[in-house]
Amino acid sequence: MSEKKKTLVLGASLKTWRVSHDAVNRLVKYGHPVVARGKNRRDRYY
Repeated sequence: MSEKKKTLVLGASLKTWRVSHDAVNRLVKYGHPVVARGKNRRDRYY
C-alpha cells in the first residue's frame, strides 16, 4: 500500500461554524493526514 501524503489546509479555523473546520474534521475522520494552518497561532494544528 502506498504512503498517504499530508493535506495542507490553509485558512483553517477552530470556529465550528467555519467550512475549513468541517473540512479538516472530515479529512481526519476518513484517515487523511492533515496539517492545518490558520491566521492565528491558536488555529494551527496537525
